[in-house]
Amino acid sequence: MSKEYSMVRLLLERGADIAEKDQRGFNSLHIAASFGNETIFKLLLENSNVNIDSKNSAGETPLIQATRCNEKDMVKLLLQEGANVEAKTNRGGTSMLFAVANGYEEIVGILFETGKADVTLKTSYGTTLLHLAAKVGYDGIVKYLLQTCKVNIDPIGHAGKTPLWIASIRGHNAVVQSLLQTGMVDINATDDEGFSPLAAASDFGREAVVRSLLRNKADVNYRQESSGLTPLAFAARKGHTAVVRALLDSNCNINCIDKHGRTPVMLAANDGHSSCVNLLLENGADYEAKNEDGDTALTLASFCGHNAVIQLCLEKNARLEVKDANGWTALLKAARNGHTDSVKLLLAKGADVESKGNDGRTALSIAARYGYKDSVKILLAKGAELEIKDSWDMTPLMLAARGGHEAVVRILLEKGAEIGPKDAFGETALSRAKKARNEAIVQATFRSAWMKNVNIYTQPAYEGQDYRYHQRLSWLLSWSLSTKKSISADPSAEGQKSFAPRANF
Repeated sequence: MSKEYSMVRLLLERGADIAEKDQRGFNSLHIAASFGNETIFKLLLENSNVNIDSKNSAGETPLIQATRCNEKDMVKLLLQEGANVEAKTNRGGTSMLFAVANGYEEIVGILFETGKADVTLKTSYGTTLLHLAAKVGYDGIVKYLLQTCKVNIDPIGHAGKTPLWIASIRGHNAVVQSLLQTGMVDINATDDEGFSPLAAASDFGREAVVRSLLRNKADVNYRQESSGLTPLAFAARKGHTAVVRALLDSNCNINCIDKHGRTPVMLAANDGHSSCVNLLLENGADYEAKNEDGDTALTLASFCGHNAVIQLCLEKNARLEVKDANGWTALLKAARNGHTDSVKLLLAKGADVESKGNDGRTALSIAARYGYKDSVKILLAKGAELEIKDSWDMTPLMLAARGGHEAVVRILLEKGAEIGPKDAFGETALSRAKKARNEAIVQATFRSAWMKNVNIYTQPAYEGQDYRYHQRLSWLLSWSLSTKKSISADPSAEGQKSFAPRANF
């Protein structure tokens, strides 16, 4: 006998209480069952009247504990001693459920052979044993449940999901094949969100499952009702190139559109999946198709700065000057988000640097408006018109000043941008900078005006204000230029105290 056995026997002889429980509600039987110690378990049974189906705090019996721990011999012993196969935990779990969920195929057989295990059990969510086995990919158990236990092959569980649906999205191809071989499953059954097994597998990139479903005639052009997306669209938007290839091999509709007019190549282009885009283009995808906003694959890729996709579209001779619903070309979209490399690429391929959107703004206007100095430099180097006006007569300098983009303002001023012109609201670059209370931009603009001998006292920023105040500003700028020092907002700064303005920009 082992030391443990001798110790347990001694404790029992001294009156130890087998029914006593720890903080989790485990008694001695639970613990012995968990560790598979049959001799000690028999000893405990012989020396007590403790219920063999006593439960811990979670409602688990010794049989459930032995099952969870994959103690096959202990399970057999408990069954011989009359343990209740159908005892349930607080959450409704049985020994059979735990055996299936953990993939303990031998214990599943042991429990089923008692003739008492309920193989039709459903959880509170409607999940069956077949759902559980399909979820974790235990093909052996799936086959046992189908062939020996004769369970329902196509039950609908939580959220409308069937075992085939669950196995498909999880990528358990062996389970998928076992279910399909029965010939009794609905291969196109959708869940509550309208995903078919093929759509779900495509969305998650399960190539092997996709091919198995396609071989069994799954609907390759199925459209999700809520979005209009097909399996190809789901795969393309996630960049699952192998799945896209499998679907194309099955002659799916390569130019199918969703509820927003987006094709698979647009979805792939938008997220920068260049390999998918390339494959779709090679198979004849319409790269000039437009969505409901007037975007093409090229404009979507440009907006997001996906240069590899831009290059692929241009190699197919996609139109550079195609415009979306706002009149924006690929170049304008690249400029909007500061994708400098995309701006370079599009210009190198011949994009019109002066193309305008419906608001009259060019790529330079847009880049200046959002403060993308590198894009501004590139566009200026390509000859972009410096004084171009939008629909509100605002120049790039005004837009940059209004947005508080000091670096862009300085670049434009260095290139000779005029500060005198007024927009449709009677504002100039200087007045807009002052309203934005941007001291650095005001200083840069004022310096430029002084050097060009522009009469700033007729500017909107100064009309109606104290002449002596502006005269002090002029003196202060003269001092700044002669000493090569910056104007300070601190009126006590050395050398400028007597000329300091009374207002803080």
